[in-house]
Amino acid sequence: MSIAVYPGSFDPVTLGHIDVIRRASKLFDHLIIGVLNNRAKTPLFSVEERVKMLKEVTKDIPNVEVKSFAGLTVDFAKECGANAVVRGLRTIYRSRSPRIPRGRGLRVSLSNGTATRNRRHVHVIMQNKKQDCFISD
Repeated sequence: MSIAVYPGSFDPVTLGHIDVIRRASKLFDHLIIGVLNNRAKTPLFSVEERVKMLKEVTKDIPNVEVKSFAGLTVDFAKECGANAVVRGLRTIYRSRSPRIPRGRGLRVSLSNGTATRNRRHVHVIMQNKKQDCFISD
């Protein structure tokens, strides 16, 4: 059974998050959405509110579960028995952000199935090379 976790703060839940959840739920037998409880930040919504919102927007997806967690994603993934971590890819416009120097954003090459950032390679699982990109270890 393939189990994946999709960790994040989800503060607030966006249409982009929902899109990634719907796509990932088709790739894995079980998808666990991990809502991070980061005590170092002051969120807009409480963890309980974010969990409730996510449960509401995913109620029609039978293989999705929503849990909160604190600490490291790797520990949460191990606790859930996950064999994959789902992350959404931001588009290249991020490389023009004032916080990220030009030319250092994430670049995705869909033809050979790799994504690179600052010369560090990661594997990309693709269901449809034009649309669905999920990073795994």
